Order: sequence, then structure tokens, then C-alpha cells
Amino acid sequence: MWTTEYRHEADVPVDALWSVWTRVLAGELELPGGDRYEPQEPLGVGARIVMTPAGQEGIDIVVTRWEPPHVQADRAEYGGVELTFTHSFVSAGPGGEGNAVIIRLDIDGPRADEIGPGIGSQIAADFPQTAEALVRAAKVTM
Repeated sequence: MWTTEYRHEADVPVDALWSVWTRVLAGELELPGGDRYEPQEPLGVGARIVMTPAGQEGIDIVVTRWEPPHVQADRAEYGGVELTFTHSFVSAGPGGEGNAVIIRLDIDGPRADEIGPGIGSQIAADFPQTAEALVRAAKVTM
């Protein structure tokens, strides 16, 4: 297995972050430079979503974890490996100070250690931009 993770401090409540993220997954909001999501059924564990990265074809993903307002994860098959994306919204205390957005990518499969550093690094390159845009959007909705 190959893994990478990005943590972004967020001075907004976890509920606001979760609200924005679910709007993104529902296809109601597209973050600047972000992927486009088209749910094929109501959001929750087992929901199928078509995720379309900018300038690319859509990829089918399946929601594997749904724990409002703290964790959402989904899985996609790509190039003989499984990609699992986990979005976590961590609460450090009341008022939103010290909260964080954590985006994690796990690549699993027979060749994960071999191809993970290449495709994983490319995929994760936009994690900082995605997390920052998510926090900015959450601030606007507060």
C-alpha cells in the first residue's frame, strides 16, 4: 500500500466544512480548480458518484465511509489498483480554532508500491488547493 496525506488547519466549524463538502459531492458546488461530482443516487455509504477531474474523463467512485460531520471516503479502480480518498474534518475544540481538513489517498493493489509514488503524487498535487478552497467556501457560508 502507498499512502499520502495533507492536513490544512481550518478556523471554521467542522459542520460548516462538512456542509460545503457534501454540496461538492452532491454536484451543487464546484471548488475552483476542483473535480466535478455527479451523484447517481443519494449520498451515503454505497452511493455511486461520477467524479470528473478537470480536463479528463469521468471516473466511477463508490462512497465507502459516511460519518457526518467528520469523515467521508470513496474508492475508485484505476490502472489495476484501488484508490481510496478520505476527507476528514477534525474538531479541536469549540469555536473552530485548531480544526483541520485532512485529505488522504491510499493506493492498494499488487503494484501499489511501484506505481503509487508516480500517480499518487500527481493525484495528490491538488490536495492543498482543494483544502484551501473548501475552507474559503465554508467561511463564506458562515
